[in-house]
Formats: sequence, structure tokens, C-alpha cells
Amino acid sequence: MYLDVTISVYLYLLSYFVSCICCLAYWQYDKQCVPRSKIISLFLLFTTVLPYALLCANRSEYTGYDTENYMIGYWNMKYGMGEITNSGFNYLFRIARYVTYIIFGDNVKIWLFFVAALPIAFVNYVLKKYAKNKVEYAFGCLFFLLYLSPIMMDQSRQFIAVGMTMLAFFYLQQKNTKRFLFWVFVAILFHESCLMLIMFLLLSNKKTVGNRLSAISPIVIVTISIFFIQYFMDLIYLLLPPKFAYIEEQNKTTPGSDGSGLGWLVDVTPMMFAMFIYYKYRKKSNLNNLPLEICALSALPFRLAGYSSYFVMRLSYYGEAVCIMLLLGVLTLMPRYKAIFWTFACLVVFFVHWYVAFVILSGTHAVIPYSFN
Repeated sequence: MYLDVTISVYLYLLSYFVSCICCLAYWQYDKQCVPRSKIISLFLLFTTVLPYALLCANRSEYTGYDTENYMIGYWNMKYGMGEITNSGFNYLFRIARYVTYIIFGDNVKIWLFFVAALPIAFVNYVLKKYAKNKVEYAFGCLFFLLYLSPIMMDQSRQFIAVGMTMLAFFYLQQKNTKRFLFWVFVAILFHESCLMLIMFLLLSNKKTVGNRLSAISPIVIVTISIFFIQYFMDLIYLLLPPKFAYIEEQNKTTPGSDGSGLGWLVDVTPMMFAMFIYYKYRKKSNLNNLPLEICALSALPFRLAGYSSYFVMRLSYYGEAVCIMLLLGVLTLMPRYKAIFWTFACLVVFFVHWYVAFVILSGTHAVIPYSFN
């Protein structure tokens, strides 16, 4: 059953609001209660993911492009573990799906809940490490929900890897190489695109080169992305077989999220705004942020190239998630009045993006209107 678009919008926003309220309680307990019970802490973390995960669990196959495939893949587990031995790196994802089926049977809602709750749990856990107060933490979690959570209804498996990647990058900042590699390896077993993240380990160990890269990389990446869009896309079109020629015309004329003009700008605006704030105030941070900076800025060319290669576009999700870590890291270092101003500005930008990308351009990832199962 499809809901009205307006009701769908209010339903999503309500889930975000309740999640933020739960984030306040989670941060308050985890940071200020002594002694602290790990069981209570995990329960409060669970409450932060509950509202949106319930929304994901109760959706029909028509909400999210890949939802039906997730349902069919889950129900196919009744034929046994054969699929787990198929080619591909996502062994943990398939094992988790099989174990869930063994325990809960045909109840696919449990599986949809799990694949939605797990990435948000990682995100909320990591962002808590950057926030100095509960309000900044709640807003950081809200920025992620507005920017990326609708895509999770379409590409749940990769976003489990995205959440683990954020934790891996946190450990990389702390110069804990073993934990970084561990979480990257675990993430690869959910989605193979995480293989590229190992290269960021090299950047973290080259301080001199890193300072130079840090200075020129924003200029290089932004210049390539903005001033060479059309040349880049023309090159891609020349490489396409004749039967795909219609893609060129569609990308030039369609003002939606699949076009390389307005669509690209809509997709990257929140990330670019977050990175603008970060570069304005980053000198106050003493963390090793170069790998995260490069990862965040890589979302620009990945999004651009992604209009002709969907797998390349998927790589941009890592950068878009990481930019929220960097943003929250500098917001916590600002004077209070500046933090309030920039937090409000970010809220406006992220909300406008959410409304344009997922409501006005309602075909984006097929999340609005929402339909119940």
C-alpha cells in the first residue's frame, strides 16, 4: 500500500527526529555515567537505529530499487547454503542471511531490519567519538540520515561496509593500523568495493608527502570535476557501444538525478559544503586527516564517472560518509556561536538536498512515496 507523498515525507522525518532524541540519551549515558554498563550502552545504541530500521523492515518490495532482490535472495535460503559458496567476496553477508533464515524462517522483515540497523549502528557509534556534546552528536547523526539513509533502502549491503569503513578510518586516525586493516577486511566480506580503501593506509604514513597532497588535492579534484565535466562525459560516451547511444542524449537533457549536470550538483552539494567548512577550520584539528580528506573529495569524480559506470558511483558513498566525520570533527572545535551558525547552515543544506533528491526527484532510489509490506 502506497502512502501519500506528504505522509511519506512526514514519516521519514519523524523517524529521523525520534532517532535524534535517542542519540541524545545514548551520548548522555555513554559519556557521563560512571560506572557505565556495556549492556545498557548497547541497548541505547540500539534505540538510535530502531526508528529508521523499523521503517526499512516494514517496507514493501516497491520501496527501494533492490528491495525485491533482497527479499528473493533471503527466501532462496530455504534451498540451503549453496549460494554461500558462489564467487564473490561477500561471504559474511551471505552467511548472515542464511543464519537469519535458519533462526527466523520466512520472516523477511527481520532480515530487512538487520541490514538497515547494522550500518546505522556503526555510524552512530563512530560519530559519538567525534562529538563533544550531545547536541552536536545528534545533529551529526541527523546529517547522515538526511544525506545517505534513503540510499540504504536500495543498497543495504554496501552501506554495512560503509559503516564499518567509518570505524576503520577512525582507527587509522588513531594510528592503529591493525584495527584499521581488520575492519577493512571485515567490510570487504560484505562488499568488495572496500578493497580500494587499503591505499589510504599508504597516505597515512607519509607525513611530508601528505602535507603536500593535502594542500593540492582539493584544488586538483575540484578543478577536474567542475571544469572538465563535459569533456569527461564525452570521452565516456565515445567508449560506449552504439546501442547505448541513447544514454548521451538522456544525460544531456534530463534535469533529474540521472543527469550529469543538475543531478551531479544535487548529489555532491552537501559533501562540498561540509568540506568547505572543514577546510575553513581544519587547522584547529591535530588528527591525521589526510586519508579522510582524499576519500571525501574522491566522491566528486566518482559521482561524475558514475553516470556511465554504476559501480564507480557506488565508490562515492564512502567519501560522502567520511565527510560527515570530518565535519563533526571541526564543528566540535569551533567557538560556540560559530558552531551553532554552521550547524544550522548544514541542516538547511542537507535538508534541501534530501527534499530535492528524494522528494522532488521522487524516482531517486524509489524511496518516496513509501509503501508498506
